[in-house]
Amino acid sequence: MSSSVAGITTTISNVSGTTYLDGLASGLDTTSIIDQLAEIQSKPIKRLEARKTALQEKLAAYQSINASLGALQLAAKDLATPSQFLTRGATVSGYSTGTAPLAVSASSEARTGTHQVVVEQLAQAQRVLSGAGAVADADAALNAAGDLRINGKTVSLTAGDTLKDLRDKINAAGAGVDADVIQVAEGDARLVLTAQQPGVENSIDLVDGTGSNLLQKLGLVSAEASLKHPLAGDASAQSDGVANSALDVAVALGLTIPPAGTVLIAGVSLTLDLGSDSLEDLRDRINQSEELQAQGVSASVVSEEAGGKTQYRLQIDKAEGTLTLTDDNNVLSTLGLVQHSIANEQQAACDARIRVDGVTVTRSTNSMDDVIDGLSIELTRAAPTETLTLTVAQDTTSALRKVQSFASAYNSLIDQIASAQAYDTETESGGVLFGDAAILNLEYGLRGTISNPIAMSATTSDTLASIGITTDAHDRLVLETAKLTQVLTEDPSRVGGLFGLEAESDSPQIEFISSTRATATSDASGYLVHITQAAERGTASSREYAAGATLTATETLTFDGTSPVTLEAGMTLREAADRLNGWFQTYGSAYEATVVSEGGHEHLQIQHEQYGSAYAVVMSSSLDDGAGGTGLGGATAGSTETYWGKDVAATINGEAATGRGQVLTGDSGNATTDGLTLKITTTESGVDLGRVSVSKGAARRLSEYISFALDTETGSITQGAESLTKSMESIDDDIDTVEGRVQRYRDKMQAKFQTMETALAKAQALQQYMSGQISAFTSSKD
Repeated sequence: MSSSVAGITTTISNVSGTTYLDGLASGLDTTSIIDQLAEIQSKPIKRLEARKTALQEKLAAYQSINASLGALQLAAKDLATPSQFLTRGATVSGYSTGTAPLAVSASSEARTGTHQVVVEQLAQAQRVLSGAGAVADADAALNAAGDLRINGKTVSLTAGDTLKDLRDKINAAGAGVDADVIQVAEGDARLVLTAQQPGVENSIDLVDGTGSNLLQKLGLVSAEASLKHPLAGDASAQSDGVANSALDVAVALGLTIPPAGTVLIAGVSLTLDLGSDSLEDLRDRINQSEELQAQGVSASVVSEEAGGKTQYRLQIDKAEGTLTLTDDNNVLSTLGLVQHSIANEQQAACDARIRVDGVTVTRSTNSMDDVIDGLSIELTRAAPTETLTLTVAQDTTSALRKVQSFASAYNSLIDQIASAQAYDTETESGGVLFGDAAILNLEYGLRGTISNPIAMSATTSDTLASIGITTDAHDRLVLETAKLTQVLTEDPSRVGGLFGLEAESDSPQIEFISSTRATATSDASGYLVHITQAAERGTASSREYAAGATLTATETLTFDGTSPVTLEAGMTLREAADRLNGWFQTYGSAYEATVVSEGGHEHLQIQHEQYGSAYAVVMSSSLDDGAGGTGLGGATAGSTETYWGKDVAATINGEAATGRGQVLTGDSGNATTDGLTLKITTTESGVDLGRVSVSKGAARRLSEYISFALDTETGSITQGAESLTKSMESIDDDIDTVEGRVQRYRDKMQAKFQTMETALAKAQALQQYMSGQISAFTSSKD
């Protein structure tokens, strides 16, 4: 705010919270003068801001190049697997109308050529329905407490459960069956069971696990029984499988109300109680019956591998004639020795059937990937009168499209770099990154990954130019599409090797897993793998027994401190191993028991499933060592012994490597094998196992080089961007420093002008006083 009195202009200003009166004594616009002086002092800020703007433009260019590098790396990774170039295409022809009766896709393993296919029948899932009028009200109690066995899964019911409850429990059991309830009419509710998978092998298995006969009452199974797993023309029969032959059947099957009754085996009565009898107990009861021995009947517990687990079955054999079994209270039915057939089947399970080149093929599913190598066939409809032609040919389209995408991403990056580094001779000005060392090095590295020769084998090399991929005068990729297509058609593996990673071993016991950008391409001879210690599993071995000998003492072995299992005197080592394996499966232990024979002797061996020093067999015995037991466990009864595994130890190309189980990785810092990871499956130590060669194609090399350039700690592009950011932060600090200095200068000048104004005001006041005194003196004299 300003005002004028007697020709003097004053301005009221506020600076840094202090109010000043400009020109009160001098009449000068001191604020304007100070502003002009401060502006002179502020000129370095403008220079700093101009530098920051230039750095911001550079950083934006770096960030843009960074994004383009990421896009190029994705395109390169899409070509880094040689199998990408072995793609096969499959087509179907020969059908009359509508869609093809089958769909087919081909992998790189498929051989080119044609096949004649007829789809005779589709696989379908079994569907069964409960009987009419068996249940009137789906919400009423069934009054049938007990257990049902559906596809080997136990479903337990209480007396108050309804048909809907039964449906829900079946669906929750994970039995591979979908259950539903249909209200057909008033007073007629039906249970519908549909197998989740098609095919005869996925037929629904229904077993009444108690004496309630609920399945029969529902009309799902018939009353007549027959042998379920007959052998040798009905002279023998097996039960369903259980995981542990030593557990009570009720426990092994998860029964809540296990059945008991007096059954007839070959006409001989035998009382069985599944609540207290194991398969081994049942075997012994049968074998100890003199009447059954007189009939030539014997029993055994047999084992088999199913899905990687051991299953145990009770087998009953009759020396002569046909074995007859008569059930009581569903004891034999629950065991799976006899079965009741489905009573009300709505849709039969059937397998898919096709004819391939005149040969009939059946499968339990409509999805077939094991009929013709490399082909996955999906049947969609039956067409028994149509002969289809299935043609497999090399698919160059997808590979060519990926190469084109790669070239486009590469050229886009090169154009971006060229623009940022351009120099205009007329204006004598360069691009935003003109002369930038990091970008120059980046461009040089990119050019090398594309143009340098690529090792194709131990003795040969090749270049991208040989397959029609060259560079022009501006380092942009140029594709000769016709030439590249020809090579893709005639020799796709060659193209794959030129782009991707090729790793080969001359030993089947050396498996390449992976490598990193630090792994060097090998020379003609490859990298020698020398094994000093083969990987081992944690292994506990019993004392030696004569071949066929039996255990001489009853012994309880405890594993991991929680799972005791008893081996009885008189058991063979094979029976002991079966007992242990059943126990391991029941309790989910990662152990396996086997019998090892060597030099006319046998010993019981327990091993961990995994290799390496991170895994061990941990166990104790109820017997002191030397007290007639197996010799497993600690030296004294109850003491724990730990049997550790060993990691593989080896060198690769003479360089140190670290083993974890069977996996071997070249140590960080190695000149050639840093990050090279192999799986070593040999059991021999102290041997030169074999050689592994590593060859990196252009896409692989480029992807690794980009990873190097963008590394968060050492990458040149990352460091360049960080350097620019730090420089801008430093400029911001300098600007703050200058602004502080200018403000202090302003405050100083303001104070000086204020002092001046104060002095002038005092002088003016003194002048006025003296003038007044003189005037008064003159007047008094007159």
